[in-house]
Amino acid sequence: MRFYEIYGGILESEFEFPELRPTRPAVADWIIRATDAPVPDGIAESLGWDAVEPNVRVHAYRLASGYRLQFDDTGLFDVSSDGHEITWRRPATADERAARLDLTGRVLALALHIGGCLSLHASAVSIGGRAIAFLAPKGSGKTTLAVALERAGAEFMSDDTVPVEVTPSPIARPGAHSVRMFRDTAASLGMQMDLAMDSSMTKPMFRDSAIGRRRVQAAPLDALYLLSSVSAQDELPVRRERLSEPEAVMRVLGQTKIGVLLGGREAESVLKRAADLVSAVPVYELKVARDLSRLGDVVASFFAWHSHEPERAVTPVADCA
Repeated sequence: MRFYEIYGGILESEFEFPELRPTRPAVADWIIRATDAPVPDGIAESLGWDAVEPNVRVHAYRLASGYRLQFDDTGLFDVSSDGHEITWRRPATADERAARLDLTGRVLALALHIGGCLSLHASAVSIGGRAIAFLAPKGSGKTTLAVALERAGAEFMSDDTVPVEVTPSPIARPGAHSVRMFRDTAASLGMQMDLAMDSSMTKPMFRDSAIGRRRVQAAPLDALYLLSSVSAQDELPVRRERLSEPEAVMRVLGQTKIGVLLGGREAESVLKRAADLVSAVPVYELKVARDLSRLGDVVASFFAWHSHEPERAVTPVADCA
Protein backbone atom coordinates (compact mmCIF):
# COMPACT_ATOMS: atom_id res chain seq x y z
CA MET A 1 0.00 0.00 0.00
CA ARG A 2 1.06 3.60 -0.65
CA PHE A 3 0.44 6.64 1.55
CA TYR A 4 -0.11 10.25 0.48
CA GLU A 5 -0.91 13.66 1.98
CA ILE A 6 -4.09 15.36 0.80
CA TYR A 7 -6.77 17.63 2.29
CA GLY A 8 -5.04 17.72 5.65
CA GLY A 9 -5.23 13.94 6.02
CA ILE A 10 -3.60 10.69 4.93
CA LEU A 11 -4.73 8.67 1.92
CA GLU A 12 -3.81 4.97 1.71
CA SER A 13 -4.03 3.46 -1.76
CA GLU A 14 -3.28 0.22 -3.59
CA PHE A 15 -2.16 2.15 -6.67
CA GLU A 16 0.12 5.10 -7.27
CA PHE A 17 -0.91 8.78 -7.24
CA PRO A 18 1.94 10.70 -8.92
CA GLU A 19 -0.04 13.93 -8.42
CA LEU A 20 0.16 13.63 -4.62
CA ARG A 21 2.97 13.98 -2.10
CA PRO A 22 4.04 10.60 -0.65
CA THR A 23 4.32 10.23 3.10
CA ARG A 24 5.34 7.56 5.57
CA PRO A 25 2.90 4.78 6.47
CA ALA A 26 0.43 6.02 9.05
CA VAL A 27 -3.13 5.57 10.22
CA ALA A 28 -5.09 6.60 7.13
CA ASP A 29 -8.10 8.88 7.01
CA TRP A 30 -9.17 7.31 3.71
CA ILE A 31 -8.36 3.90 2.21
CA ILE A 32 -8.80 3.31 -1.52
CA ARG A 33 -8.96 -0.16 -3.04
CA ALA A 34 -9.74 -1.31 -6.58
CA THR A 35 -11.71 -4.39 -7.54
CA ASP A 36 -13.00 -6.12 -10.64
CA ALA A 37 -15.71 -7.92 -8.67
CA PRO A 38 -19.34 -7.58 -9.81
CA VAL A 39 -21.47 -4.85 -8.28
CA PRO A 40 -23.30 -6.31 -5.27
CA ASP A 41 -27.09 -6.39 -5.28
CA GLY A 42 -28.95 -3.77 -3.27
CA ILE A 43 -31.24 -0.78 -3.50
CA ALA A 44 -29.58 2.43 -4.69
CA GLU A 45 -31.46 5.68 -4.01
CA SER A 46 -30.70 8.27 -6.69
CA LEU A 47 -29.57 11.63 -5.27
CA GLY A 48 -28.51 13.69 -8.31
CA TRP A 49 -26.12 14.02 -11.23
CA ASP A 50 -23.59 16.47 -12.64
CA ALA A 51 -21.57 16.92 -15.85
CA VAL A 52 -17.86 16.11 -15.56
CA GLU A 53 -17.09 16.85 -19.21
CA PRO A 54 -19.46 17.68 -22.10
CA ASN A 55 -20.03 13.97 -22.79
CA VAL A 56 -19.38 12.52 -19.32
CA ARG A 57 -21.76 12.51 -16.35
CA VAL A 58 -21.52 11.39 -12.76
CA HIS A 59 -24.53 10.14 -10.77
CA ALA A 60 -24.75 9.94 -6.97
CA TYR A 61 -26.65 7.27 -5.03
CA ARG A 62 -27.37 6.46 -1.40
CA LEU A 63 -26.78 2.82 -0.45
CA ALA A 64 -27.52 0.87 2.71
CA SER A 65 -23.73 0.67 3.21
CA GLY A 66 -22.94 4.29 2.32
CA TYR A 67 -22.80 6.13 -1.00
CA ARG A 68 -21.92 5.54 -4.63
CA LEU A 69 -20.64 7.79 -7.41
CA GLN A 70 -21.06 6.35 -10.90
CA PHE A 71 -18.99 7.98 -13.67
CA ASP A 72 -19.74 7.24 -17.31
CA ASP A 73 -16.06 6.67 -18.10
CA THR A 74 -14.24 5.51 -14.96
CA GLY A 75 -16.83 3.31 -13.27
CA LEU A 76 -18.28 3.06 -9.78
CA PHE A 77 -16.82 4.41 -6.54
CA ASP A 78 -18.46 3.15 -3.35
CA VAL A 79 -17.83 5.16 -0.17
CA SER A 80 -18.54 3.61 3.22
CA SER A 81 -21.07 5.21 5.56
CA ASP A 82 -18.27 6.72 7.66
CA GLY A 83 -16.35 7.98 4.62
CA HIS A 84 -13.26 5.94 5.53
CA GLU A 85 -13.24 3.20 2.88
CA ILE A 86 -13.49 3.79 -0.86
CA THR A 87 -13.87 0.93 -3.35
CA TRP A 88 -13.26 1.61 -7.03
CA ARG A 89 -15.16 -0.90 -9.18
CA ARG A 90 -12.86 -0.54 -12.15
CA PRO A 91 -14.06 -1.26 -15.69
CA ALA A 92 -11.53 -2.84 -18.05
CA THR A 93 -11.49 0.23 -20.30
CA ALA A 94 -11.03 2.80 -17.53
CA ASP A 95 -8.30 5.44 -17.87
CA GLU A 96 -6.44 5.35 -14.55
CA ARG A 97 -5.36 8.99 -14.84
CA ALA A 98 -8.99 10.10 -15.23
CA ALA A 99 -9.95 7.87 -12.32
CA ARG A 100 -7.31 9.49 -10.10
CA LEU A 101 -8.75 12.91 -10.93
CA ASP A 102 -12.23 11.63 -10.04
CA LEU A 103 -10.91 10.18 -6.78
CA THR A 104 -9.07 13.32 -5.64
CA GLY A 105 -12.00 15.45 -6.80
CA ARG A 106 -15.60 14.42 -6.29
CA VAL A 107 -15.00 11.07 -4.56
CA LEU A 108 -12.88 12.47 -1.72
CA ALA A 109 -15.19 15.49 -1.60
CA LEU A 110 -18.01 13.04 -0.86
CA ALA A 111 -15.93 11.38 1.87
CA LEU A 112 -15.22 14.83 3.34
CA HIS A 113 -18.95 15.65 3.20
CA ILE A 114 -19.72 12.53 5.20
CA GLY A 115 -17.23 13.75 7.81
CA GLY A 116 -18.85 17.20 8.04
CA CYS A 117 -16.86 19.37 5.61
CA LEU A 118 -18.15 21.58 2.83
CA SER A 119 -15.89 21.15 -0.22
CA LEU A 120 -15.72 24.17 -2.52
CA HIS A 121 -14.75 24.26 -6.20
CA ALA A 122 -11.98 26.74 -5.53
CA SER A 123 -8.30 27.57 -5.29
CA ALA A 124 -6.86 29.01 -2.08
CA VAL A 125 -3.83 30.78 -0.64
CA SER A 126 -2.83 31.92 2.81
CA ILE A 127 -1.79 35.51 3.52
CA GLY A 128 -0.50 36.21 7.00
CA GLY A 129 -1.62 32.77 8.14
CA ARG A 130 -5.24 33.22 7.04
CA ALA A 131 -6.84 31.61 4.00
CA ILE A 132 -8.70 33.22 1.12
CA ALA A 133 -10.46 31.12 -1.51
CA PHE A 134 -11.40 31.89 -5.11
CA LEU A 135 -14.57 30.14 -6.29
CA ALA A 136 -15.30 29.85 -10.00
CA PRO A 137 -16.08 27.40 -12.82
CA LYS A 138 -13.27 25.85 -14.88
CA GLY A 139 -11.21 28.25 -16.94
CA SER A 140 -12.08 31.37 -14.92
CA GLY A 141 -8.55 32.08 -13.70
CA LYS A 142 -8.73 31.02 -10.05
CA THR A 143 -5.51 28.97 -10.27
CA THR A 144 -3.74 31.78 -12.13
CA LEU A 145 -4.62 34.22 -9.39
CA ALA A 146 -3.59 31.85 -6.61
CA VAL A 147 -0.20 31.14 -8.23
CA ALA A 148 0.40 34.86 -8.87
CA LEU A 149 -0.25 35.55 -5.18
CA GLU A 150 2.15 32.76 -4.22
CA ARG A 151 4.81 34.27 -6.47
CA ALA A 152 4.37 37.55 -4.56
CA GLY A 153 4.71 36.01 -1.08
CA ALA A 154 1.48 34.20 -0.20
CA GLU A 155 1.41 30.49 0.65
CA PHE A 156 -0.33 28.28 -1.89
CA MET A 157 -2.93 25.99 -0.27
CA SER A 158 -5.08 24.27 -2.87
CA ASP A 159 -6.05 24.02 -6.52
CA ASP A 160 -9.59 23.06 -7.59
CA THR A 161 -10.91 21.74 -4.25
CA VAL A 162 -10.92 23.53 -0.88
CA PRO A 163 -12.49 21.61 2.03
CA VAL A 164 -13.84 23.86 4.78
CA GLU A 165 -14.57 22.87 8.36
CA VAL A 166 -17.76 24.85 8.97
CA THR A 167 -17.49 25.92 12.59
CA PRO A 168 -18.16 29.33 14.23
CA SER A 169 -14.64 30.20 12.97
CA PRO A 170 -14.38 28.25 9.68
CA ILE A 171 -11.11 26.51 8.82
CA ALA A 172 -9.79 25.87 5.29
CA ARG A 173 -7.82 22.70 4.69
CA PRO A 174 -4.87 22.40 2.29
CA GLY A 175 -5.49 20.46 -0.90
CA ALA A 176 -3.54 18.38 -3.39
CA HIS A 177 0.04 19.50 -4.04
CA SER A 178 -0.13 19.45 -7.85
CA VAL A 179 -1.42 22.35 -9.95
CA ARG A 180 -3.07 22.38 -13.40
CA MET A 181 -2.56 25.43 -15.62
CA PHE A 182 -2.74 26.31 -19.31
CA ARG A 183 0.68 26.30 -20.93
CA ASP A 184 0.75 29.99 -21.92
CA THR A 185 -0.42 31.15 -18.50
CA ALA A 186 2.07 28.89 -16.76
CA ALA A 187 4.89 30.31 -18.88
CA SER A 188 3.88 33.88 -18.03
CA LEU A 189 4.12 33.04 -14.32
CA GLY A 190 7.51 31.35 -14.66
CA MET A 191 6.33 27.76 -14.26
CA GLN A 192 8.96 25.38 -15.63
CA MET A 193 7.59 22.92 -18.17
CA ASP A 194 10.10 20.28 -17.09
CA LEU A 195 8.13 20.14 -13.82
CA ALA A 196 4.92 19.19 -15.65
CA MET A 197 3.80 15.57 -15.52
CA ASP A 198 2.79 15.71 -19.18
CA SER A 199 4.08 18.84 -20.89
CA SER A 200 2.33 17.93 -24.17
CA MET A 201 -1.10 18.69 -22.68
CA THR A 202 -2.78 22.06 -23.26
CA LYS A 203 -3.38 22.24 -19.52
CA PRO A 204 -0.50 20.28 -17.92
CA MET A 205 -0.43 19.21 -14.31
CA PHE A 206 2.66 20.57 -12.54
CA ARG A 207 4.42 18.74 -9.73
CA ASP A 208 4.45 20.17 -6.22
CA SER A 209 8.04 21.39 -6.69
CA ALA A 210 6.74 23.98 -9.21
CA ILE A 211 5.29 25.93 -6.27
CA GLY A 212 7.86 27.39 -3.89
CA ARG A 213 5.70 28.50 -0.95
CA ARG A 214 3.09 26.07 0.31
CA ARG A 215 0.98 25.85 3.40
CA VAL A 216 0.35 22.27 4.48
CA GLN A 217 -1.56 23.15 7.66
CA ALA A 218 -5.17 24.24 7.99
CA ALA A 219 -5.81 27.98 8.25
CA PRO A 220 -8.67 30.22 9.44
CA LEU A 221 -10.78 31.25 6.46
CA ASP A 222 -10.69 35.02 5.99
CA ALA A 223 -12.89 35.50 2.91
CA LEU A 224 -14.49 33.86 -0.11
CA TYR A 225 -14.29 35.45 -3.56
CA LEU A 226 -16.66 34.58 -6.40
CA LEU A 227 -14.38 35.22 -9.34
CA SER A 228 -15.37 36.52 -12.77
CA SER A 229 -13.36 38.13 -15.55
CA VAL A 230 -14.08 41.47 -17.20
CA SER A 231 -12.69 43.15 -20.30
CA ALA A 232 -8.98 43.90 -20.34
CA GLN A 233 -9.93 47.52 -21.06
CA ASP A 234 -11.87 47.82 -17.80
CA GLU A 235 -10.94 50.99 -15.88
CA LEU A 236 -9.83 49.10 -12.76
CA PRO A 237 -7.74 45.89 -12.71
CA VAL A 238 -9.78 44.46 -9.83
CA ARG A 239 -13.00 45.26 -7.98
CA ARG A 240 -14.79 43.55 -5.14
CA GLU A 241 -18.29 43.93 -3.73
CA ARG A 242 -19.54 42.19 -0.63
CA LEU A 243 -22.68 40.16 -1.18
CA SER A 244 -25.68 39.96 1.11
CA GLU A 245 -25.99 36.69 3.00
CA PRO A 246 -29.00 35.35 1.02
CA GLU A 247 -27.28 36.01 -2.32
CA ALA A 248 -23.95 34.70 -1.02
CA VAL A 249 -25.52 31.42 0.10
CA MET A 250 -26.99 30.72 -3.32
CA ARG A 251 -23.79 31.70 -5.13
CA VAL A 252 -21.60 29.58 -2.86
CA LEU A 253 -23.95 26.60 -3.26
CA GLY A 254 -23.37 26.85 -7.00
CA GLN A 255 -19.63 26.40 -6.45
CA THR A 256 -19.66 23.46 -4.06
CA LYS A 257 -17.76 20.45 -5.33
CA ILE A 258 -20.61 17.97 -5.01
CA GLY A 259 -23.60 20.07 -3.98
CA VAL A 260 -25.36 19.44 -7.30
CA LEU A 261 -24.96 15.69 -6.76
CA LEU A 262 -26.39 15.62 -3.26
CA GLY A 263 -30.11 16.06 -3.61
CA GLY A 264 -32.83 14.35 -1.64
CA ARG A 265 -32.09 13.86 2.02
CA GLU A 266 -28.54 15.24 1.65
CA ALA A 267 -29.57 18.63 0.25
CA GLU A 268 -30.55 20.04 3.65
CA SER A 269 -27.11 19.42 5.17
CA VAL A 270 -25.33 21.06 2.21
CA LEU A 271 -27.59 24.11 2.42
CA LYS A 272 -27.08 24.44 6.18
CA ARG A 273 -23.31 24.25 5.90
CA ALA A 274 -23.30 26.88 3.16
CA ALA A 275 -25.54 29.18 5.24
CA ASP A 276 -23.40 28.70 8.37
CA LEU A 277 -20.24 29.41 6.37
CA VAL A 278 -21.61 32.60 4.82
CA SER A 279 -22.77 33.87 8.21
CA ALA A 280 -19.22 33.55 9.55
CA VAL A 281 -17.07 34.56 6.55
CA PRO A 282 -17.50 37.53 4.18
CA VAL A 283 -18.28 36.64 0.56
CA TYR A 284 -17.35 39.02 -2.25
CA GLU A 285 -18.05 39.19 -5.93
CA LEU A 286 -14.63 39.69 -7.51
CA LYS A 287 -14.14 41.13 -10.97
CA VAL A 288 -10.65 40.88 -12.44
CA ALA A 289 -9.49 42.36 -15.74
CA ARG A 290 -8.54 39.59 -18.19
CA ASP A 291 -5.06 41.01 -18.74
CA LEU A 292 -1.94 39.29 -17.41
CA SER A 293 0.00 42.57 -17.64
CA ARG A 294 -2.25 44.00 -14.90
CA LEU A 295 -1.98 40.98 -12.63
CA GLY A 296 0.58 42.72 -10.42
CA ASP A 297 -1.98 45.41 -9.52
CA VAL A 298 -4.53 42.70 -8.69
CA VAL A 299 -2.05 40.93 -6.41
CA ALA A 300 -1.14 44.19 -4.65
CA SER A 301 -4.82 44.80 -3.88
CA PHE A 302 -5.13 41.45 -2.16
CA PHE A 303 -2.13 42.07 0.05
CA ALA A 304 -3.66 45.42 1.01
CA TRP A 305 -7.03 43.83 1.79
CA HIS A 306 -5.63 40.90 3.75
CA SER A 307 -2.64 42.14 5.74
CA HIS A 308 -2.62 40.57 9.20
CA GLU A 309 -0.58 40.28 12.33
CA PRO A 310 1.75 37.25 12.51
CA GLU A 311 -0.29 34.06 12.72
CA ARG A 312 -0.96 31.97 15.78
CA ALA A 313 -1.02 28.20 15.79
CA VAL A 314 -4.25 26.80 14.38
CA THR A 315 -5.63 23.40 15.27
CA PRO A 316 -8.59 22.05 13.28
CA VAL A 317 -11.58 21.68 15.57
CA ALA A 318 -13.90 19.62 13.37
CA ASP A 319 -13.22 16.10 12.18
CA CYS A 320 -14.24 15.94 8.54
CA ALA A 321 -11.87 13.18 7.50
